[in-house]
Parts: sequence; structure tokens; C-alpha cells
Amino acid sequence: MSTLKQNEQDTFILEAASKWISRFASDDVTEKDRHDFQLWLEEDEHHQKVFDELRSIEIDLDAIGGFTELDSDVLTTELLIAHEEARDLQQQDKPLRSSLPASAMAGIAATISLVVIGLGIWITVLNTALSPEAVTYSTLVGEQEEMMLSDGSIVSLNTSSALSVAFTEEQRNIYLTNGEAYFQVAKDPDRPFVVYAGNDVVEAVGTSFTVYHRDDVLRVSVVEGTVAFGGTPGQGMHDIYRQDDTGTVLAQRIDGGQSMTYLDGQEQARVYEDSRIEHAASWRQGKLYFESTPLTEIIKEVSYYIPQRIVIVDQNIATYRGSGVFRVDNAEAIVKAFEAAWPVRIVQQSPDLVLLYSAN
Repeated sequence: MSTLKQNEQDTFILEAASKWISRFASDDVTEKDRHDFQLWLEEDEHHQKVFDELRSIEIDLDAIGGFTELDSDVLTTELLIAHEEARDLQQQDKPLRSSLPASAMAGIAATISLVVIGLGIWITVLNTALSPEAVTYSTLVGEQEEMMLSDGSIVSLNTSSALSVAFTEEQRNIYLTNGEAYFQVAKDPDRPFVVYAGNDVVEAVGTSFTVYHRDDVLRVSVVEGTVAFGGTPGQGMHDIYRQDDTGTVLAQRIDGGQSMTYLDGQEQARVYEDSRIEHAASWRQGKLYFESTPLTEIIKEVSYYIPQRIVIVDQNIATYRGSGVFRVDNAEAIVKAFEAAWPVRIVQQSPDLVLLYSAN
């Protein structure tokens, strides 16, 4: 193929790829969009490669905040230059992310149309398409991250959490090492979406749910649709209808509006109707809801969101219970809330240590 025709083809593919990325960044993606996108990927093997190249770039949103409009011809040229330079550098085994010119980065950023969604949350578009190798992502204390996967699914990763993504042609695998995540799963009955949390498996094909996996506690809350807990990975949605030789179902079914809590050592997980299901992922809006919760548990939970360590000195206050809403983006307000809600006295021992004493 001549250089001119190759450049024209690359330009066309880049334009199409950037439009798909912009489309998936919107909040009204339809099943038809996902179907058409899949057809576009299957048209040419280069479509997937170019799409992944654009998606693998992490955008510094603060640096591009001033860009509002770019000429489409200039943008296409910059994308083409970036694509060609990236391809040349990859052939030389040089890193991609440090090589793109600032103008190309700005063009790509404008095309992807990412937006800051508040509370320090930022969106990274992952290069996870059909990759057998897991890519790990993590958040520090107080951080949250939202990711759009190559199948159109959205993953929100809560504070102090870590997960890995490894997609294959047969299965979409997520490994939640620790922490909490909210999943909005794109429907694909032929390609199960499987979340591994320790030794446990949660499976869906198209639904919205959270998985909480800290210490010895596993909690799954289904906002919409159905998920399976347990069973054979990739077969969970079938195993909820199957039984073993003793008559026990191979996988437990959790429907929208239900939650499941499982503690290490339990024989069976507990599935229950959850009247507070709308609060299951309230941390995405910067809020934590508690209802008649022991003070020790509240402190343990908020500790994932603030840098200070809170220690109960007088153990007679450890059994206090409380209900209410905590804003997780204000560490000082959280500490003061303890003093306002209970008869306790707060001592700021150091910038990193808060002591709680009985006020009596």
C-alpha cells in the first residue's frame, strides 16, 4: 500500500476510534452502540490496535482544563502524528507515554472528552481488550478512581483498594485484591464478567453491583440485575440452577435489591433483602451511611478514607452505636462528628493520630 493511502487509512481509523472513545465517555451508551462498536472492531484487526493505543494513555485532566475547542483537521493531524510516532517508538522498544508531544496529548485529550466528576475522582481509560495479562490498579487513602473497560463496562474503585483486569476472548476477569468496587457491567451473555475476591467468585453478564472485600468480610450488593456467588468461574449464572449430590445449589443467586454477606469460616453466605441498597455505593458521592452501627465499626470504615489513625482509649465507649451520614472528603469534619454524636472527648495527639476518651 502506498504511503499516501496508508496515511489516509490511518487517519480514517483514528477518527473512528476517537469517536468511539468519546461515545463511551458519555452517560447514555446504548446496547446498539456496544453492538455497532463490536462490529467495527471485527472489521479490521487494526481497529482494535489503534483503539487500544488511544485508550492506553492516561490523561492529566488538570493540565488540559483550558482546552474547549480544537479544529477537527488539526486534531486529526495531531492524532495521526501521535499514532505514527508511537508506532515507531514501540518498534524501538521505547516507552509510549513519555514520548507523545504536548500538542498531540492535548488533541487526544479533547477527543476523548473526559471530565472530572468531583471529590478528586479521575477517570482512566484502560487498555484491557482481550489481554491475558492482568493490569493492576490501586487507590491510596482518600482516593477514588473510575475506569471504562474495553467492553463498555464501568468500574468505580473505592479508597484504599486494588484490583487487576485481565480480559480474554471467553471471559472478562476482574481480581479484587482488597477494598471495594462498583461495577456497571455491559451485557455480553457469551462472555461472563467474573470478579474474584480472595477465594470467592462473583459472576454477572450485565448488571450493576458492588463488591466489598476487606479483611475477612465479603459483601455483595446488587443494585440492578442478577449475580451469582460461588460455582465454577464462567458457569456461575448456570450454577444457580444446578445442585450437587446433596441437593445444594452450586451457586447462590443475588437479585437486584438484595445483598449478601459472607465471613471467612461460614458454611454458607447470607442473602437478604436490603432496604438500604441505594446506599450501597454512596461512597461514589462522597457519603457513608451508618444505621445503629457500633462505634468501633464506624471508626474502622472511615479509617479507609482519612489519613489519621483513630484510637479508642477508654474501651467503655467502644460499644456506643450510632446512625447517620459521614462526608468522606473532610477528615476534620469526620473527627468532630464523633464528638457531636457521642459523649466522647477528642485529643489530637499528633497530625496522624486522634485519641478518643470518654467525656464522662
